[in-house]
Amino acid sequence: MNYIKDASLKIYLKNGRVSLTQKTCNILNVKDNEGVMFGFNKKEKSAYIIKDTEPDAFIIHQRDKNTFRFCSKELIGWFDEVYELSKTGVLSFSFNIDEQPNEKGMYKLILR
Repeated sequence: MNYIKDASLKIYLKNGRVSLTQKTCNILNVKDNEGVMFGFNKKEKSAYIIKDTEPDAFIIHQRDKNTFRFCSKELIGWFDEVYELSKTGVLSFSFNIDEQPNEKGMYKLILR
């Protein structure tokens, strides 16, 4: 599976923080105070991300020139459930972004 260089997402189990690189936001065409949404497939152990304008979207905020972030312990719970992350004893995880979106326009997240 091919991924886009410098496009990544990082999650932190303990505080529920999600960080996206500027490159990821560019690919998704999302800016400060705009939203993203995630999809999960537990059977395939996979997660997807897409730009979203619905009221329940996760609104990202620009932290610095190259980083956007938001917090959601509920979302981190989904990542943990799908990938069984808490069993590893590690508190943060990084994901690469697949080169091509799927038929729904969602980009697959590839656990490093």
